[in-house]
Amino acid sequence: MIDKSEIMAFSRKLGLRANVVEKDYVLGWVLAGIFNHDRLNKDWILRGEPA
Repeated sequence: MIDKSEIMAFSRKLGLRANVVEKDYVLGWVLAGIFNHDRLNKDWILRGEPA
């Protein structure tokens, strides 16, 4: 798990608010979990909205 000091360091480095860095970190782990799950990675299709 990422700790507060790492979140703050990334926030400063990337010029983003800390809550955005934390949310992106969590979403990355959720997506990695789906990708590595034997059933979900075959049954779920994720897509973004067109720009």
